[in-house]
Amino acid sequence: LTYVHGRLMAGHVNANSATQLRYRLLDFADHAPKNPKRVYRKHVEAWMERPDLRPQYRRSRLSALRGFTRWCVAEGHMTKDPCLTVPMPKVGPQLPKRLTQDEAERLVAAVKHDKRTLLTVLLMLQEGLRRIEVSRLDVSSIDWAEQSMIVRGKGGQGCETDALPITDET
Repeated sequence: LTYVHGRLMAGHVNANSATQLRYRLLDFADHAPKNPKRVYRKHVEAWMERPDLRPQYRRSRLSALRGFTRWCVAEGHMTKDPCLTVPMPKVGPQLPKRLTQDEAERLVAAVKHDKRTLLTVLLMLQEGLRRIEVSRLDVSSIDWAEQSMIVRGKGGQGCETDALPITDET
């Protein structure tokens, strides 16, 4: 697909995202008319309404298709964007998934011989950090005297978002 290759070459998506994008667009192509000028809102809605799809996945499918149909209109492959008036599926709030005590203990036991991995696991389990927050930590983020750390998280777009105490185990 020219569209996916162009997005990849422009650096708008990485290789994994390009693969997912290609998969979603090919899936839509299987459910839509071959002539892009004959693709209408009803085709998009029918593709979106599969009952076996979770709302989050429907959102990502529609998002992928919207970018593609916008490109098709700009390139002259379509005269009107069939996604323009299709509402984005609603996704309710979700609670994070948590490990049980037994699962957490087994995880720590499995990585205890690799200090770097153990530290990553403890930062997530003991301190409650997200992956992005762990990846943004560095030695200068730690106040050794106060046994605390500065966290740069998702909400702050990489800026300092919190100062947290560090547990003895970590």
